[in-house]
Amino acid sequence: MGHNEEWVNLIIITKRANKKEIVQMLYDHDAAMVIQAYAFGSATDGFLRALGLTQEEKKLFLSCFIAENRVQEVFNYLNYKYHFNAPNTGFAFTIPVEKISY
Repeated sequence: MGHNEEWVNLIIITKRANKKEIVQMLYDHDAAMVIQAYAFGSATDGFLRALGLTQEEKKLFLSCFIAENRVQEVFNYLNYKYHFNAPNTGFAFTIPVEKISY
């Protein structure tokens, strides 16, 4: 792991049943500081309808740091294996990171 790589914070929200495989995939892609938390949606029905989403229980919230050049591989895996490109299957996004100190 070089110090010149660009890193992002990757957020994934998915079904709890997908936890084991997705966490392993993140480690396989050299993700760092993988944080896992069980989640429950709190958005109102009107807000969900406006976004085209449905209320679902028992979700898994994952956050990690990953090299920017690995993100597309992760997104491709999530789209292929878990159909994240279809509605109400899960979603993932990144947040740019200016600097990580460790």
